[in-house]
Amino acid sequence: MTIQTEATEAAPDYSSLPATAFPEGADPSTYKDSLTSPQTPAKAERPDHIPEKFWDAEAGAIRAEDMAKSYA
Repeated sequence: MTIQTEATEAAPDYSSLPATAFPEGADPSTYKDSLTSPQTPAKAERPDHIPEKFWDAEAGAIRAEDMAKSYA
């Protein structure tokens, strides 16, 4: 019986690439880190013109269907 393990790829080494190989404004010394660390988007805040009862704070979204029903 053979147990296969998932191989994890090592991050590529970008140190030998010229600076022109990177996107404009990217720092070649930290480029590898920018690819591996995801940024968590901030939750949207309720706009002033949306009443609290039509705002879903967990989803950060307007409850459009509830709003439409209340004004119908």
